[in-house]
Order: sequence, then C-alpha cells, then structure tokens
Amino acid sequence: MKLSKRLSRILDWIDCEVLADIGCDHGYLCAKAIQTGRAKKAYACDVADGPLKQAKRTCETENLQKLMIIRKQDGLQDLPQDVDMVVIAGMGGALIEQFLADWIKDPNFKDKTKVCFLLSAHKDVSHLRKFLSDHHFYIEKETVVKDGHYYPLLKVSYKPSLPIQNLLPEEIQFGFNLPDIQEVNDYLRHEQMKWLNILHSLPEDKQAEAKQIINLSLKLLDQRKELQSKSNA
Repeated sequence: MKLSKRLSRILDWIDCEVLADIGCDHGYLCAKAIQTGRAKKAYACDVADGPLKQAKRTCETENLQKLMIIRKQDGLQDLPQDVDMVVIAGMGGALIEQFLADWIKDPNFKDKTKVCFLLSAHKDVSHLRKFLSDHHFYIEKETVVKDGHYYPLLKVSYKPSLPIQNLLPEEIQFGFNLPDIQEVNDYLRHEQMKWLNILHSLPEDKQAEAKQIINLSLKLLDQRKELQSKSNA
C-alpha cells in the first residue's frame, strides 16, 4: 500500500481525531492516517460504488474494520458530527467550492469551526482561493507538490466570526505564504512559461489577463530571490 507523492504530503499534514476523505478512491489515505497515528478513526467517503469497493478491500486487508468506516456520501452532505479534519483532493476547484458552499448552509452540522480542511484541486485553484477568502475560510498554510503535475495543497479552516482573509492578487493566483522551497520556485517558473507560451495565441481580450499573471509570477520570484539573498547575507 504505497501512497503517491501528493498523498504522502497530504498525509504529513493530517493531525486529527476523526478524518473524512471525500473522494477516497482506494482508501489508502485513510488507512495510512490510522496506521501512522495521525487519525484515530477515518471515514472513506465516495459517491461511486467502485471506489467504495476498493476502499472496503483496503480496510479488510489492513484489518482496520473497527477504525475505518466506508461511507457512500455525496460531497459534504450529512458529514458525521465527529469529523474534525476533511481531505478533498483530486477534484476541480469549482466542485470543491460547491461542496463547501453547501456545507456552510447545512444546519445539521453543528460545530463548523472545529473542522480543518486539506484541499488539493487540480484546476481552478485561483478561483477556489477567492471563494475561500470571500466566505470566511482562512488559509493557514499552503505549499505545492510536484507529482507529474504541480498540485497546490491548502490547509483551511472556517472562521465566520472573523473578518474575511484579504488575499493579495499574487496570493489568489499562486498561493498564500508559500514556503521557501525549490518546488515552489519551479512551480512559479512553470506557470510563467506556460502563460508566455500561449500569450500570443489568446484572443486579445484574454491577453491582458495573461500578462497580469506573468507579471505576478515575476513579482513573486523577485521577492523570493530578494528574501533568499537577505537570509544568505
């Protein structure tokens, strides 16, 4: 039972009593979280029967039937009350937004402020960050994992009693308080080159947006280079 690099990084960030993995696939993350003591109990959740069968097989193979619950569930609907950490990974940002928007309005889940979310969307991540900011979710930390593609990973909590977390344009586009690691610098350069390569093939009304993204990446890279120079001085 080997985790991918991305799931291994997510596992490193799990620290809870009760975990829910939404879109659990084979259930490896839940099993590993229990086995490594990062969660005492875990719900492997999915809306499709195929992944649930795989997760059930993992649960039985690892002899975790008393601690790992296989649960058919659509998004965050009817999330068990004892959950204090939720992983949503491998989905688009728009779908994650919908899950969170529905959960905010769910009157049945009583203590929403106790839940921490680990989110890793494979697209529309900047739009997801804007949604989080607008709806009183706070990004506590964020990083980038290269596992074939670059995957942002966000640790987020819901704080409706506090003012919204205002993010700068570069934070919305690329991430909040990103760590000083080579993987992040490579990600920023990758994004910069991606937009440079398609810039002139875009419709004229889209080129301004692309240029802004390129300039934001340059700004961040310059800031990170300056900070690195100061730390080495």
